[in-house]
Amino acid sequence: MRVEIIKNYLIIIFYLFVISCSVQPEPEEMTKIYDAESHDRFIAILDDEGVTYRVNEHGQIHYPISERSKIKAAKESIWGLSDETKKGAVVNEKVASKISKKLSDNKIPFKISHEEGTSTITWNAKYDKSAMQIVSDVIREAEK
Repeated sequence: MRVEIIKNYLIIIFYLFVISCSVQPEPEEMTKIYDAESHDRFIAILDDEGVTYRVNEHGQIHYPISERSKIKAAKESIWGLSDETKKGAVVNEKVASKISKKLSDNKIPFKISHEEGTSTITWNAKYDKSAMQIVSDVIREAEK
């Protein structure tokens, strides 16, 4: 009986591990703040607000798109109203070509740059809803 319980427990742990390894991260956006004082203030605001982020070796601050409203509020608290003419996402290079193709197929103009296994795709804000739907759909499809 005890051996059976341990066996079932190990099977559950194994499946949880497999499931956790197969989950792809949420699409990210990125910002870079060149002024050291503003950068430090921005990071302090993100920490206070509980925003999930990472800073790479180039000083770029990457954050999940779900945190977009908190990021906007943090920027506005430092610099006032922000320019909302450009939007975009940082994605894994493996899905970037599929996203690029779908954006082109849907006649959404965009720019793409690649760095360290990720791709930054940007577009005009007027296309944001459609473009982000494409990004989400492609990532969701890649997870299958």
